[in-house]
Amino acid sequence: MLERAFAREGGREPNEAEAQRYLQLADEAEKKAKEAEVLAGEADAAAVRSAERYATTQSPSDQDSVERWKVEAETHRREADSLRKEAERMRQYVT
Repeated sequence: MLERAFAREGGREPNEAEAQRYLQLADEAEKKAKEAEVLAGEADAAAVRSAERYATTQSPSDQDSVERWKVEAETHRREADSLRKEAERMRQYVT
C-alpha cells in the first residue's frame, strides 16, 4: 500500500494531512496486529484442548483438529507480523 502511494505521488514527501493519515493507518495496522495475536493465542489454546481430547479419545478427528488449530495460530502470527511491518513502513515514510 505504501509503495503504491509513494509511486503515485512521484516520490515526493507527504504533506501534513497525508502524514497524519499514514500515521492513522499505521495505528490501525498495529491494532489489527494485536487482534491477530489474540486470535493466535486463542487458536493455540484450542489446539491444547484438542490435544487433551485426543489423548483421551485417540480419535483421528481430534488429532486433525490439533493440526488445524496449530495452522490457524501460525496463520494469525504471520498476519500480525505482516501488519506490524506495514505499520513500520508507513511510519518510516512520514519521518
